[in-house]
Amino acid sequence: MTTSNLNINPHKLRNLRSRRKLSQQEVADKLGLSRSAYAKWENGQTKINVEHIKALASVLEKDIMELFSELLGTNTNIGGVVGSMGDHSTVEYADPELAIENAKLTAENKELRAELKGKDELLKSKEQTIQKCERENQTLQDLVASLQDLVASLKEQLATK
Repeated sequence: MTTSNLNINPHKLRNLRSRRKLSQQEVADKLGLSRSAYAKWENGQTKINVEHIKALASVLEKDIMELFSELLGTNTNIGGVVGSMGDHSTVEYADPELAIENAKLTAENKELRAELKGKDELLKSKEQTIQKCERENQTLQDLVASLQDLVASLKEQLATK
C-alpha cells in the first residue's frame, strides 16, 4: 500500500518545532532524515507522508490528531461526531486510522478542487477566445460580401461604358 504525500502548513511545523526548542537537525536525527530533507518540509518545498507525520507526533510530543489538525488545517479529533461549523462539518474519529485517511482525502480533495478551478478558468479563457474569433470571422465574412458586391458593381459599370 502506497502512502499519500500531504501538503502541510510549513509555518506551523516550524512553530511547533521551535516551541519544543528543537533544532531542525535534532528533529531530522530523530526521524532518521537529513537536516536538508526535514528543512524542505518547513520551507514548503516537499510534501510529507502520513508515516512521517506519525513519527513527528512522537518527536514533538503531540497527539497525532492534534498534529494532523494543526499541520493540515483539518478538524479531525478522536471521539464521536461533534457537529458542524458553517459549511464545514467537524467530525471526530474513534479510530485514528480513519482520521488519517480522512485527512489524506481532505488534502487530495483540496488539491483536486484547485486543479479543477484552474482548468475551469482556462476553459473560460478558451471559450472567450473562440467567441472573439467567431466575431472576427463574421466581420471578415461581411467584409468579403461587401467587397464582392463592390466588385460586381464595378464590373457592371465597366460593362456599360
